[in-house]
Formats: sequence, structure tokens, C-alpha cells
Amino acid sequence: MSQKLEQANTNTRQHGAENGGGTKIKAALITASGYVLAAIIGLLAVIFGRSASEANQINIEIQNAVHQAQQEDPENAALRNLVAEMAQLIEQPATTRATLEGQAASITSLGNMTNIGDSMSRATANRDNYRNEYVAEVLYFERWDGANLEFHALLDGQYSRLRGTVFVGYGQTSSGESHFRFELDGRTVESHTMDRTSRPITIDIDLTNVNEFKIVRPGSSFYVHFADFQFYP
Repeated sequence: MSQKLEQANTNTRQHGAENGGGTKIKAALITASGYVLAAIIGLLAVIFGRSASEANQINIEIQNAVHQAQQEDPENAALRNLVAEMAQLIEQPATTRATLEGQAASITSLGNMTNIGDSMSRATANRDNYRNEYVAEVLYFERWDGANLEFHALLDGQYSRLRGTVFVGYGQTSSGESHFRFELDGRTVESHTMDRTSRPITIDIDLTNVNEFKIVRPGSSFYVHFADFQFYP
């Protein structure tokens, strides 16, 4: 981290000299602003309890970077502003944590949505056919006997985006195919076909002003898994 901050500081001084000490170059500030993002990532890790030790290490490095910035160039306006932002994140974690927790609470997983269609089951398997593992919620349509199934939720325009991953389970041997599509207010926006060799598919769908949301799975030879599907406000 300190190396990146030093590079940003050097870039800012060089461009400042080239421009007669005028406006700070945006590139330097953009590079330096990565530390603010690192602090947010660290705090998120603490909130979700997945890597508290790593989050603590990130915060220590940030504090060291702040100290270095103050020592090396206290007159640099870009770095001074960055220091103030980082100091606020470090010294007021409770406020930042509350804000991030509020944002996280408003995100709804697929399994927690009210489904007025066919039920989906929670999978015990969490590894795909390329040995990638998924630690969050994994759902699937349990029937694979050719039935036409659909997940159906009424969003009432409350969500802006859906993100998740669809994968084929590890050890799948069927030589057939699995088909599925996403419908928004009766309109198909994405349609996919997967077989036992298919790589995971990343889903990212705009839900702005959408009321009816469906995942439709026509008759298929086997079932696919829907991992970590989240509806964002």
C-alpha cells in the first residue's frame, strides 16, 4: 500500500512541476483513492465475519500509509484530502459500519424472496464441474424430469439489479442439456443452455421498474445451480 501511495505522491509532484504547480493531476488522486476502497473492503470483511484478521491488517496498513503521507508531503492538497477521508474511516468505524450494515440489510437473496411459482430447494453441493466452490446460498429446481418450472416473484419496482452465478454441479455425467431463461414483465432478457462441460455463467440483470420477475426452466436433462443470487435496491 505504502508503495502505491508513494507512487501517487511522486506522480502528483511531477505533474505539479510540469504544470507550474497548478491543478493536481486526476490520475494521481484516482490512484491514491484506492486506499479509501481498501478501508471499506476491510470494514465489510469485519461486518460479514469472513476475514476479521485480514481486515485488521488492512486498517494497520492504511494507518501507516496515512502517517507516511503526512510525513512526506504535508503540503500536497490531494494527499491531504485523502488523509482526511481515510482518517474518518479509521477513527469512526461505528458510523461507517452502521451505514454499510444498513445497505447490506436491504439486499435480498433469491431464497428470501416471496416465490409464487414453483419451489426451489437449497443445495448441499457447493462445487461446480470446474471445482470452483460457492460459500453463499445455492438453490436449484429439484425436479429435472422434463417439467416446465418457474420461480416467480413480484418486485413492485423495488429493486435495481440482480446478480448471481449459474453453474453445473461437480460430477455431472448427463449427456443432455439444461435450459433456463430470465423474464422481466413477460419479456425474456437472457436465455442460456448448459451441458456438463459448461463453465459457470455470471448473471447481472437490470431490474429498474420491473414488477414481475421469473426464472423459467423448461424441460431439462439435469438441474443447474443458482449461486449467491442477490436483489439490490
